[in-house]
Amino acid sequence: LTEQGIVERKQGKGTYISGKKVAHGINVMRSFHESLKQQGLNATMRLLVKEEVPTPESLQSLFQMSRTLTFISRLHLVDNDPIAVGYSHFPAFPHELSWEETEKEPTWVLLEKATQHHISRSDIAIRLAFADKGLVDVLGTDKNAPLFLLERTSWFENGQCAENSRFFIRPERYEFILSNS
Repeated sequence: LTEQGIVERKQGKGTYISGKKVAHGINVMRSFHESLKQQGLNATMRLLVKEEVPTPESLQSLFQMSRTLTFISRLHLVDNDPIAVGYSHFPAFPHELSWEETEKEPTWVLLEKATQHHISRSDIAIRLAFADKGLVDVLGTDKNAPLFLLERTSWFENGQCAENSRFFIRPERYEFILSNS
């Protein structure tokens, strides 16, 4: 049954009936959270961190004009089960984002509302990552468990970088879909 995908076995936790796979169409411009909601899933976010940070060296070429960035970390849940944790960096806003607003609104909605600029493009890379101690604690997975790492960089219509996000995703119930025509 495990090989057929009907049940999942989790060491120390037991055997469970496999849940429906969550599909993420990567050929459509849609935020991570919106891609969950579009499928009719009970998707929620829990804000873990919201702070202003010095622009990380790895992001300085993207955010050339910004000495500091807003950093947020959010836990994404489906039916109250952790499915992913997202780390996002974007330019600091002239007004303070409330904790409640940041917890409820997808990053793209926050950015477009604050800047009055439309996000017109995103570049996505997907690769394999392994759960470190921090991800184990947040996602409730085993240390060194394989995870999908989706890295997204989004751009405003004027060519300015809007945000850079990294999503560490539990692969048991998640798949990426690409449709070509």
